[in-house]
Amino acid sequence: MREDGLRVATKYPRMAGEALSRRGLVAELVPLHGSVELAVVVDLADAIVDLVETGATLRAHGLVEYATLAEVSARVVVNRASYALKREALAPFLERLGQCDVGR
Repeated sequence: MREDGLRVATKYPRMAGEALSRRGLVAELVPLHGSVELAVVVDLADAIVDLVETGATLRAHGLVEYATLAEVSARVVVNRASYALKREALAPFLERLGQCDVGR
């Protein structure tokens, strides 16, 4: 930690700020795009808040997951007109998603 307080890099500053605040933590948030893991590696930040699926990228940079701030999920939304008119084009995509093991 730096003398001037904790610095946290994230792609999601609003969500990160709210989550840290709920835990009674105060931190300077550094909004970044791209590989936020590198912020810790180059000493731009003390910690990061990011989406983690397997943790492989974290481990590759010598980092460890410390806490889960929120669980997230993804949804596919198709408007009715597109689904009716482009069903043939959408079918392979939706079928492939159906084969995923996520969220089941």
